[in-house]
Amino acid sequence: MVFSKMKLAIAGLLALAVVTIIGLGYHHYTNLMVEREVLKANNVVLETAVGAQQTTIDAQTVAIGEWDEALAELSERMNELQRVQHEATQDTRRLNGIFSQHDLGRLSFQRPGLIEPRINDGSDRTIRLLECATGAGGADCTD
Repeated sequence: MVFSKMKLAIAGLLALAVVTIIGLGYHHYTNLMVEREVLKANNVVLETAVGAQQTTIDAQTVAIGEWDEALAELSERMNELQRVQHEATQDTRRLNGIFSQHDLGRLSFQRPGLIEPRINDGSDRTIRLLECATGAGGADCTD
């Protein structure tokens, strides 16, 4: 009887070990299934975030292209303004040279009809150059 009690105890321990292994296996399996669902949910969130980031990247790429175009236009406009400024500076030097050679005060009193139209024409031209440099249009504004 001792021998059969021992067999019974060993069989009981083996049964307990098998039940424990099955229980631990089931517990591990259910944890894996829960983790799988969490990973699926995280994957959906990450895919949504990647889509949003791609949309942002596309919008920034478009904005960079627009920025480059605006920069090119600004550079072109700056070059045009420098050209107009150069012309105005040369005109100013030319006029200063003329004014330094003549006593315009004395000449204007002696011959007002000779000096006044030239001064008025020069003033009109200078004002028109300034208007053209600041964006006015017209046939007399060179591109």
